[in-house]
Amino acid sequence: MKSTIAAFIVAGLMSTAGASAQVFTSLSTFQTAIGNDPGAYTETFTGGAGSSVLQNFSGGSPLMAYAVTAGGGTPGVYREGTFIGNNFSNATLTFTFTTSNVFAVGGNFFVSDINDAFVANASVTLNFSDGSTDTFTPSGVADFRGYVSSTAITSLVMTAPGAARFNTVDNLIVSSIPTPGAAAMLGLAGLVAAGRRRRA
Repeated sequence: MKSTIAAFIVAGLMSTAGASAQVFTSLSTFQTAIGNDPGAYTETFTGGAGSSVLQNFSGGSPLMAYAVTAGGGTPGVYREGTFIGNNFSNATLTFTFTTSNVFAVGGNFFVSDINDAFVANASVTLNFSDGSTDTFTPSGVADFRGYVSSTAITSLVMTAPGAARFNTVDNLIVSSIPTPGAAAMLGLAGLVAAGRRRRA
């Protein structure tokens, strides 16, 4: 039980001064954007239970890892069998990607109540390490939101959802596949480096 102490079109664009990310509201379109990456890592949060100060997860190929922490008090992270979220209401939930190779993140982001039930008409705001923000209102626990960036994503923060409300995440997907533009730039950089080695 949680403590009682007291969220575009299918492929939109979210941007800041130095970076941009495509936003996807369809799992299949997101998977197409990351080339159906066979190395993507999906965490369903199944099997864990209870509260803790932080939770660590890793998987995929190449290996991708992240830590989940939460504000509001200790222990702040709440995990109850099929999802992860806040143990305290009206607090942030932070995903810190500890490897520098995460370029895409997607999943089910929503707000729940003290009984783990979905809260209708509750907005979700996600803040990314590059300074970009996305706010939306999911219509159910299965609503998908995905992001593919041209720069590595080092953190994702769900802002405090309000009194008696808890941030909740399920089926989190991470991928090391960057956007096509970023991939092209990486390929060009590789060609330039190879050319320099040949001339040396």
